[in-house]
Amino acid sequence: MSANNPIPATEMRLRFDGFELIGETELRSAAGRVAIQPQPLRLLLALAHRPGQIVTREELRRILWGDLHVDHEHGLNFAVRQLRAALSDSAEAPRFVETVPKLGYRFLPAVEVVGDLARGKGSAGRPLALRSALLLTVATLAVLAGVTRLAAPEPRSPRVLVRPMQGAPGLSDEVILELARLPPTRISVIAPTTAGAVGVAPKTLRLTHVVEGRAERGRLDVRLRASDDGRIVWAGHLDPATPFAAAHLARELALALDAPVSSFRPRRVDAALREGWRLLRLGSAEDAERARVRFDLAARTDPRAAEAQIGLAESWRRLPRPARETSLPWRTAAERAIALEPEDARAHLSLAGYRLYRERDLRGSRASFERALELAPGLAAVPDAYAAWFSAQGRHEEALALARRAAELDPLSTGVQLDLGWYLLLARRHAEATAALLRAFELERHPGCLDYALRARLAAGDWNGARTLALRIMEERVAARAAIDGVRAAPDPRDAVRRHLRWNLERLQSRGAAGAALAIEHAWLGEGEPALRLLDADFADGGSWVLCFLSVDPAWDTLRSRPAFQALVAR
Repeated sequence: MSANNPIPATEMRLRFDGFELIGETELRSAAGRVAIQPQPLRLLLALAHRPGQIVTREELRRILWGDLHVDHEHGLNFAVRQLRAALSDSAEAPRFVETVPKLGYRFLPAVEVVGDLARGKGSAGRPLALRSALLLTVATLAVLAGVTRLAAPEPRSPRVLVRPMQGAPGLSDEVILELARLPPTRISVIAPTTAGAVGVAPKTLRLTHVVEGRAERGRLDVRLRASDDGRIVWAGHLDPATPFAAAHLARELALALDAPVSSFRPRRVDAALREGWRLLRLGSAEDAERARVRFDLAARTDPRAAEAQIGLAESWRRLPRPARETSLPWRTAAERAIALEPEDARAHLSLAGYRLYRERDLRGSRASFERALELAPGLAAVPDAYAAWFSAQGRHEEALALARRAAELDPLSTGVQLDLGWYLLLARRHAEATAALLRAFELERHPGCLDYALRARLAAGDWNGARTLALRIMEERVAARAAIDGVRAAPDPRDAVRRHLRWNLERLQSRGAAGAALAIEHAWLGEGEPALRLLDADFADGGSWVLCFLSVDPAWDTLRSRPAFQALVAR
């Protein structure tokens, strides 16, 4: 037995005073399985392996958190309270866990080894103290030498839905952002789009916990419930108007879920900034402009407000203006945000997007994406955006792994699900792309999802499927009846699809579209010359996001042999 594996927890059943501890995964009593979180379960395992002995707080800190920089004192106290609650124990008259002042804790009952799970061998009924002395000696020395974990498979990390807080708009999104700083191995938090859209949490979300809150008369009452039986795991209250409310609430929730934050750098967010983010979430060009004005005012009022700069960067990114107008203010705001708050993942993510889509700087954009992923591995927007970096270079499996991670964190987001379908399309996985895009459409019935599904059928050479989708798109966009009838009456599915593409090209032109957006329609129509002219104009105007995918998008397949297109790709 090595010092790195001091206690073979997966091989033991430990029995004590009406309870049975099964490895590091389960605690049972005569009434059945006992509800207990992973962290107090690990605490119990550490104590039960040394019955009657004092286990110091420092030893327990190393066992539970290793080298993580967390609030150990608070976290350990909370874990002990949870353990006592699971065992129906009390600090005043302990039967199981005794506090030894200024030292640590002692496990009081006798412990028996009642089975060897791995090999089924007959050590049943032996007091733990009589089991191999070498085992306990090595275990104790290994712990004192700094072993940070008992060797056992990690229980599944909590998967949490933070519902919108009634009476405190925007606060839940900020809590989600704070919790997303933690790696998915410790906690998975459902993204804001899904959290705001879901009513009764569907079983498909596979939740372990739900956070709910209501604000009244300046007080926000919050409860953390277990999703399986509705029991309250933690409850607390705070003033939702305080600038650091979300950060403090996230910290308490993380501790309650045995996933304490490794660093605590609260973000200041006031009502004006929350309104800016609300406007951005609405998604229209008009709302993006209104959000930009609010963030700009906030930045002028407080030049040190990183949150205002992040909002400005996102507003400039989303404004439907020529790239030459938006590029400089987008980059400037993102860089200022990083200078003010270097540990905010959103600032690095925004700069990554600028470097990828405006500068086509693969090395610089990847460094920014990686930094964002390091800072907020649980934020769905990070893997969703980072997938583009891999997809644009034809590294489709890596792109899809990230896109699926984002879709898992934000399953009810039309944008995230559409992006997954887009990356599948670029990977030439046409059937999967079509299915994903149709699922995305059903979330909010956004016709853009059907546009991409049509492209997937065109790339697959499925003209009949493409015609069916073309008619559906025209119905959804409320096209003129004559146009719909013209597509339906075409005897050849190819002709029907071409009529639809011509109709869509005219629709886009009437709405002021230009550059690559029009070039794609010409390319699918087989009209190479106008497609190339429009792409060249798009480059001259600063370049849209479409240009990053020229080398992999099947829309351009008919142009690939042309020297002019090859020159564009090289640029």
